[in-house]
Amino acid sequence: MRDIAEGDRIGKGAVLVQIRSSEYQDKVHQASSQTAAAEAVAEKAKLDFERATRLYETQSLTKPDFDAARAQYDATQSEVRAARAQTSEAQIALHDTAVVAPFDGDIVKKSAELGSFVGPGMPVFAMAKTDVVKIVIGVPDTAMRSIKLGQPVEVAIDAFPERTFQARISRVASAADATTRNFEVEIAIPNRDQLLKVGMIGSLQLPAAEGEIQRSDLQVPLSAIVQGKDGKYGVFVVSASNGQEVAMLRPIEVGHVMGTDITTGANLLKDGQRVEVIQ
Repeated sequence: MRDIAEGDRIGKGAVLVQIRSSEYQDKVHQASSQTAAAEAVAEKAKLDFERATRLYETQSLTKPDFDAARAQYDATQSEVRAARAQTSEAQIALHDTAVVAPFDGDIVKKSAELGSFVGPGMPVFAMAKTDVVKIVIGVPDTAMRSIKLGQPVEVAIDAFPERTFQARISRVASAADATTRNFEVEIAIPNRDQLLKVGMIGSLQLPAAEGEIQRSDLQVPLSAIVQGKDGKYGVFVVSASNGQEVAMLRPIEVGHVMGTDITTGANLLKDGQRVEVIQ
């Protein structure tokens, strides 16, 4: 037996944290005693009120005495409800001295050790429910028409190069991110065998929209495109010439813009200029 640690698999209901509960148990006992006393007083007031009712019906009791018996009965009932509420609060506080796992999952972070002082609101454990894991990607608006909720997707995980995981699109954002202007798309992957771990890296290929032709154009960073002397656009590629590596300008036809990755210095090159490739 040992303390719970990061990476442990925990079952629902397992006690993760337990603080000293003796003072909370004392409060429960005190509140329970006060409730029992209030209930005893209320029971006597009930009997007195029932007796006063019978006497009043036979005109053997005056109206002020009857009203006093009824007021006493009502007051004791209120005291009983208040005492029971205090008992319930004390029991809840006692119950909260233990933090239990809300579901079956893995401990992904532990922020306190045995005997540590923990302030209000401080997280102690972070748990992950990994029966289904999720990948969140940003999709540009030009590709959003091919995205449908529940659509099947194949996901490749770097840790398992020989296997493809079947997944589905589980959430599609209704608004673009204010910074990236991409739409957040969530893909859920069933993980019943617990092979996939939080933080693993994967890749996927979103299907094209119905009727859309898959493009095989080469994609380059926007800043790698330069304008030649003839006004046409091109990119520099590294070619071998006389045993040296030189930059050769190749004409291109600019298609759709899909990103703005940065490559600096392309506009400073000249066609045929010697270059050195730095890995």
